[in-house]
Amino acid sequence: MSALGRARGFGGGKLPPAESVASASEVRSQLAAVGDALAAARHAVVFTGAGLSTAAGLADVSGRRGHANRAYERKTARKLRPSGYEHPTMGHMALASLVGAGIVRLIVSTNADALHAKSGVPASKLALLRGTATDLEMEAFAKAAPGATVAERETLAGLIATNPRLSQLRVELENKVLCVDEVERTLAHVDRADVVVVVGCGIAAAVHEHLLAGFDGALFIIGLQESVLDDAADDVIRCNADTALVSLVAALDVPLSRYVVRMPAVVTATLLQEKPHGKTAGKRHWRVSVSSEMRGPLDVEEVLFEVPRGMDGPQHVLVNANPFELVCSGKGPAGEVVVTLFFRRCEAEDFPPSA
Repeated sequence: MSALGRARGFGGGKLPPAESVASASEVRSQLAAVGDALAAARHAVVFTGAGLSTAAGLADVSGRRGHANRAYERKTARKLRPSGYEHPTMGHMALASLVGAGIVRLIVSTNADALHAKSGVPASKLALLRGTATDLEMEAFAKAAPGATVAERETLAGLIATNPRLSQLRVELENKVLCVDEVERTLAHVDRADVVVVVGCGIAAAVHEHLLAGFDGALFIIGLQESVLDDAADDVIRCNADTALVSLVAALDVPLSRYVVRMPAVVTATLLQEKPHGKTAGKRHWRVSVSSEMRGPLDVEEVLFEVPRGMDGPQHVLVNANPFELVCSGKGPAGEVVVTLFFRRCEAEDFPPSA
């Protein structure tokens, strides 16, 4: 592949907002090539963007309809929906599996949602270019970000003098939109990399373009949206990020990591029936409906069920949907039913990636 700096059309014009999906047969063939490259790689690096996190229910902050642009247009700071209930997608878990297997040496992300960390990727294998924002109070980037001090600008100038690639990111670094330490760490890995996979990076690829300047290894793009990196890539795979990453894990024969989380649940208990006669006379039957914020089908790892004295349960668990139900029964008086649930995401074959 020719050096990225010589790629045709870099940095020119607006990015097209359109998304496209290739045929299933074409995607399978392309992913097979990506899998072969990763299997043979000495030092593979993966870049991720908003296209990986939107499947978890998070907005694309920097997209055309993202919160940052709306904030800029309205000249007011906007807040994203509070975090806490967003959880890693199958794509996040697939990347964590590749890191755990030693196939991927570093994940570089412009996402500040901490989903890579939640999926189990250690900090030493993760470069968060925009840091983390656990409360997701991300405002209009440089418009709201505190500028660098004089001392910080002098330090940054020294770094740029020794690494010209940073000069293209001077504004973002000075406004603390990008973390200089993470950028430096990324560049060190890019210098050693022979394979780079960029996943779900549309607009964010404009940042990655500068970080990958001069990279002469194998470059693969996975995502639905066009980016400035497409012309320089060895191949562009137009498909859903979750679908691609889960397929790569399977092709490389790497076990897919499971995501286990203790989830708060909204619990309501309703009286089903009270048998007036026979051996079970006076025995109440209760249905407890449990609704979780986790997206998609759920599986129950463990249930801790506290019911009023005299009640039994749970007798039956229905987990085919969200919300699902637990049924218990007992002779005790009506009272508070407390349910503590430990969920895990269903396995890949049971939890198809979002389209």
